[in-house]
Amino acid sequence: MPQKTSYYSWNSNGFAKGCQLCVQGKKLVLFVTGLCPRSCFYCSISDKKYHQDVSYANERPVTCAKDVLDEAHANLAEGAGFTGGDPLCKLDRTLEYIKALKAEFGKQFHIHLYTTPESIKLDVLKALHVAGLDEIRLHPDLQDDSKWGNLKLPTEFGWDYGIEIPVIPGLFKETAKLVEFSAGKIKFLNLNELEIADNSQNKLNALGYFTKSEESYAVKGSEQMALKLMGLIEQRHNIIIHYCTAKLKDRVQLGNRIRLRAKGSARLFDVITPQGTLIRGAVYLPGLEPGSEYQQRLACVKNSDLLLDQLNQIAKGSALGEFSVDMVRFRLLCSRSKVKQKSHIIKRLGGMPALVEEYPTYDAFNLELEFL
Repeated sequence: MPQKTSYYSWNSNGFAKGCQLCVQGKKLVLFVTGLCPRSCFYCSISDKKYHQDVSYANERPVTCAKDVLDEAHANLAEGAGFTGGDPLCKLDRTLEYIKALKAEFGKQFHIHLYTTPESIKLDVLKALHVAGLDEIRLHPDLQDDSKWGNLKLPTEFGWDYGIEIPVIPGLFKETAKLVEFSAGKIKFLNLNELEIADNSQNKLNALGYFTKSEESYAVKGSEQMALKLMGLIEQRHNIIIHYCTAKLKDRVQLGNRIRLRAKGSARLFDVITPQGTLIRGAVYLPGLEPGSEYQQRLACVKNSDLLLDQLNQIAKGSALGEFSVDMVRFRLLCSRSKVKQKSHIIKRLGGMPALVEEYPTYDAFNLELEFL
């Protein structure tokens, strides 16, 4: 029988190596590109990424290997999951990032990659193997088996190889058929709880799917189907099976990753909460403080050197002590005690002192903001 895990999920025969690191928050999430050969009706990718050639390492936009390495260091990562879209739509970029991560962190840095049967060919898989890929996960189309023949190709490279698919209520027979077809080829099967996303592509609501509660994006019936499917598979095949819930992704994986990033990126003056958020002092420039159209105003900045000079003058004139300059948001960061102590001087010098609590992620999502 499937076993309930401490991660709010269900499994049989253990976890794939990539999943072991993922639930601990130790995997860098590398979104290589939004390009994809498929247009799945349940796709959860945001509109700014869907079928767009953009790259993100966790929440950080990246344009080169150095950006990726910087984020991996900041997150204390021990591995990376390459995702999309389909990373193989930008094969050269994918190979470059695999090689860069392996060169920086060593062979033990575990890299798994998600792709589709449509994208794999023997020469592509060989290039991935040579680059150092450790684990590959294929996402076949449940309603079109014309490319299922490619599922045998990764078996030639000795990888940890598996299938990862969403559990879609109403497609039990199709899912069971895929499992039977692939069972002799794969080492693991990952089943993901289906979720309704707030984007243009996700058509689940229109097709009659609904969430299981008002507090969740998970689709009603997905978990029941997963457990039924796992029971059937256990009777026939000896493979690793993991049913990954929305709760695991949101509460466990993301929570652990945020706490790790707090440890890896916090300054000496930051206070780290048990949830991994950072409490700190901040000094903003007039017109560039959080509020209406904040991101648009930041994007319109022209003379960053002038702003940097203004920030350094405020820091020097107010004797902030230990501080850092956040050039993404054009602000100073320091201890909360120091910004309180020096608030009157900061204001006189043209700054806007504040106390903030925010996530340690690159986008520094704000939870609390109090101007002094």
